[in-house]
Amino acid sequence: MSRRIMFFTARTIVCVLATVVLAPWSATSQGIFTQPGPGAVYKEYVQFIDVGSDDWRVTDPNIDLGTYPQAAPFLPNPTLSIEVDDLSSAIRAEALFSLWGGHIGTAGKKVSFNGNAWISIPELQTTPGDGYNYIHQAMIGVDVPLGHLQVGTNTFTGTNDGQFGPYGFGWGQFGWYAIILRVYYDPASKSHVTATVTSPASGATIGDNPTLAASVSGTASQVDFLAYYDGVDTDGDGVYQEYHHDYHRGKWDPVVIRNHAGSDDTSPFSVTWDNSWVPDQSGIKVVARVHGSDGVWYVTPEVTGITLARPSSTVRLFKPTGIDEREWARGDLGSPEGTQQSYVDIPDLGDAADAVLFARTWNGVDGSGDPDHYTRVNGWYAPLYGDNHYYSLDPLPVPVGNLVEGENLIEFKSNTVEHHGIEVLWPGSAVAVRYGIALPVQIASFTAVPVVDEGVRLAWTTLSETNNYGFEVQKAQGSPDGFQTVPNGFVAGAGTSTRTMTYAFVDPVVPSGTTYYRLKQIDLDGSIRHSEPVRVTGVTGVTEGDRPTSYTLAQAYPNPFNPSARIRYAVPVAGRVRIGLFNQLGQEVRILVNDFREAGLYETTLDAHGLPSGVYVYRMESGPFVDAKKVVLLR
Repeated sequence: MSRRIMFFTARTIVCVLATVVLAPWSATSQGIFTQPGPGAVYKEYVQFIDVGSDDWRVTDPNIDLGTYPQAAPFLPNPTLSIEVDDLSSAIRAEALFSLWGGHIGTAGKKVSFNGNAWISIPELQTTPGDGYNYIHQAMIGVDVPLGHLQVGTNTFTGTNDGQFGPYGFGWGQFGWYAIILRVYYDPASKSHVTATVTSPASGATIGDNPTLAASVSGTASQVDFLAYYDGVDTDGDGVYQEYHHDYHRGKWDPVVIRNHAGSDDTSPFSVTWDNSWVPDQSGIKVVARVHGSDGVWYVTPEVTGITLARPSSTVRLFKPTGIDEREWARGDLGSPEGTQQSYVDIPDLGDAADAVLFARTWNGVDGSGDPDHYTRVNGWYAPLYGDNHYYSLDPLPVPVGNLVEGENLIEFKSNTVEHHGIEVLWPGSAVAVRYGIALPVQIASFTAVPVVDEGVRLAWTTLSETNNYGFEVQKAQGSPDGFQTVPNGFVAGAGTSTRTMTYAFVDPVVPSGTTYYRLKQIDLDGSIRHSEPVRVTGVTGVTEGDRPTSYTLAQAYPNPFNPSARIRYAVPVAGRVRIGLFNQLGQEVRILVNDFREAGLYETTLDAHGLPSGVYVYRMESGPFVDAKKVVLLR
């Protein structure tokens, strides 16, 4: 049984240039990410677009290549395909795109199916900004006439009308990472499962981690639970009060629903909804999407009038305003040297127990080789997070002791001038504060790293713990479903602690292919929470004699560390390798490796003797490869 719920971890580094003004939460009225309503019957057909080539880019076909020869490699625009197996009893269709907004000012975005008329793709109507949004990976939906589709292979291609305004690129381009083609059917004519949400009931009052359950008539392979509330905007359409979910994809992740209340693939269908950072409020609604064994989906009736009221704590969400989609952290765009400062006004911290910065970014680690590359709140530096040229939503726990009543400084920095820098996805990052009793466990980081002749090392760090019995390490093969507890995989917790705690576990059974790990955290009262999964890819029984196929610089273990940490790296071809350690001023304080290496897997030790506590960056250079990662030294 798979019961996925949201839980926060920190991953890779980002730095962002954006002017952020955070205000108490309020709803907006914009929405272009469509979804099936109660009673809907439909199928979804998915195309995972290859970003290893330029298939994901859509370029202005009328560009003057004599003036802009850099556009030539992207033309002609690719023709892609998607399979549809059933149009009988179809009543309408729509396409959802995980969309890169493109060069600023790229207008007239369009898509065509099977050579039919162009269909316009709408722009986000941002404020401020002009709607031609470069810095986002939003979920955009368009209606597709049924006459444009056919059973079997359907081709599609894109175009645009060029770039307009004083933006400097000179030619239009946007991109798509994935497409979901959704075909709706007449419920009276199409066979389908039925279901109802049985928990909670309409008008109920819930607290933290409620159970959502559904009763299904027929055979179902999966049930997705969605909740309607005012909270963090995960899909990037500027709507905070909505049914929360998205289909954003990462580099290797499948195109599946995420950032929703949870999914279950085994009867009886239920999930524990991790609503730890959903603000207290009334008017919450719940539906379930049920996937029948025949591939047809059905949406249950809504359960309405639900109130979230915690008996011993309160969560408030502060939302950003005034985000301009044209700003990002980059040394040749910001002043001084890629730095941007903003402030969060927190009027009251009297009984604040926990706080989280929700960082929505695109391109989170590009340019992170710059040692002076960070995000900080007052004197607290964020751990590594983000993703390279992909959407990422990262809830980053901020120690309440680093916050002040009134203005709190948020600073984003990146000196890179060679790459994109780091971009904040519109409508920007939000901050949540929990008042009263703290969360049982506040996890700051969770990593999994394969190690030669040892297995997979897992490490995680908590900022605070309350009545924490411990953790069970769980893993799943191939996809983040069907998690099972690893044999002897229990790690005792610290009970109640306000200190930073570091944990480690080694799974000696080396998996093949892609493996997902997660933590099952257990309170002393028996309640549980699951962490977001982390992925280990391409582990195929590695031995000393294996030759890696790509350069790799792994995360230091443990992290945070004291007094030493191990750093694993891979070299696919023989050559000189240099790994240096830099402080926050960009000064090199250690040379960890500076020698010739044959192709292979290696490990070096970072000895912090004589170094003060703080955030450091270690940077690897070998041939064409340059990469860097953060590590935290805690004395």
